[in-house]
Amino acid sequence: MAYSTQEDILKRIRKRELDKLIESLDGEPDSADILTEAISTADSIIDGYLKSVVKALPLTEVPEAVIDCSANIAIYILHSRIQYHDVPEFWKERYDNCISYLKDVSKGLANIEAVIDEDDQQDSLKAYSNENVFNRNLY
Repeated sequence: MAYSTQEDILKRIRKRELDKLIESLDGEPDSADILTEAISTADSIIDGYLKSVVKALPLTEVPEAVIDCSANIAIYILHSRIQYHDVPEFWKERYDNCISYLKDVSKGLANIEAVIDEDDQQDSLKAYSNENVFNRNLY
């Protein structure tokens, strides 16, 4: 299951712009395949960062932040396909923000806002300490 769909992408760009981005050039695959491939590549990038946090990928319940990253990365990929020297700055920034967020998620500095079962979490070291409630200096 893809993390984003054509509808998610159309929430971010106009249909006319999407049509230009997925236009079939000579000898290239069908435009629907171009969009599917861009979303698939975006999802693979996302899974690469999430694999250190979640065992079972792809996610079955996709949080809004992951949908947003998938759509934004896919749009960046589509832009770079036809104008790799001149990707609009806005989409470069959105791509960079998504990658930065995914790096933070992979390091445990940010949460993906998804319900993750305990069985789904990677094993990690947990440390606990007891604080003294009563001590000599209490009274």
